[in-house]
Parts: sequence; structure tokens; C-alpha cells
Amino acid sequence: MFPGPGRKVPWCVVPSHRVGTFSLGMGVNEALAIIQKMGSLDHAELSFHESCPFDADLTVRLPSWGIQLCFDAYQQDLRVIAVRLQGGRPGLLEADPEAPEGSLLPSLVYGGREFAAAGVAPSLREVYQMFGPTWIGDFRQEPEALYLLQYPGLAFEFPLPQDLFEALAAAQTMRALRSHLVVEM
Repeated sequence: MFPGPGRKVPWCVVPSHRVGTFSLGMGVNEALAIIQKMGSLDHAELSFHESCPFDADLTVRLPSWGIQLCFDAYQQDLRVIAVRLQGGRPGLLEADPEAPEGSLLPSLVYGGREFAAAGVAPSLREVYQMFGPTWIGDFRQEPEALYLLQYPGLAFEFPLPQDLFEALAAAQTMRALRSHLVVEM
């Protein structure tokens, strides 16, 4: 019923709907029950804003799977599923190095085609070609540098080397400065 990371059953990815057994709109308690049935609740990291709990999303991070579930702070329903692709070595799904053996995310399938599995992950270009155009992604530096490619209810995270992040940030700053100078003239 619940294909977990230790099993070979692939997880279907359907933007705006689901990734594997996690469906957008499901409650946080339902998601935690699924995680518990898969035997991984001990490795789940739950976070929320303690002083203003309704101002920021509630997140359940599963580092051994390379996914993060983001729930609406007030309604506590699943709004975004983030999947981390390309770990420390090219072509790997990102997972916590201290996680128990066999706890990587199952292979991911979109449109009947497997596109990510342990040891094989698509590049940013391949994800873009497979899923189609979307908004320009976001760069994030905290807690580590990464590029976030977003689709409705789904996000793919691509870790970036710090020096590449700094070069891209500098180029973006120069572009913004140039456009600001053009507007003022």
C-alpha cells in the first residue's frame, strides 16, 4: 500500500497533485501517519515558527529521503513537496549521509518515464525539458547554496557549489544595477 524507500516501487510525480504517497491537500497528521508506516518517523524533522505559528509554513523534512513537505501554517494542509536532486556527486539523489542504509527516496516517475533514482538524478536542463517551462527559479543561500525550480505544488532543489552561487549572485546584482541605472537616466 505504501511504497517506502526500502522498496523498489517507484513514486509517481504529478505536479499539482502528488509525489508518491504524498498528495497535495493532505493534512499533516495524515502525512506523519504515512511516514510512520514507512518506518521513518524517527528521522523526520518537524519545524515551525514557535512565536508566530501561523505566519510561516510548517515543514516536515525527511533528510534520508531528500524531500521536504511544506504545510500551510493555519490549515495544516500540504501545499508544496520539495525534492532534492544531485547530491555531493553528480547524478545522485541527495540524502543525509548519517541516514541508515537503504533509506534513499524511491525512483521517481513522470509521464511513465523514470527520471530519478538512487545513483541517477537528472540535471536542471533535463528536469526543465521533462516538466516544461515554469517561472524562473530562485537562488537560496541559507543554510546552503541551492537553485530551486518550482512547479505547482512541486519544487526541485539543486545544490550549488558556494563559488558558483557567489558568481551567479554577483551577475544578478550587476544586472539589477544596470537596469536601475537605465531607469534613472
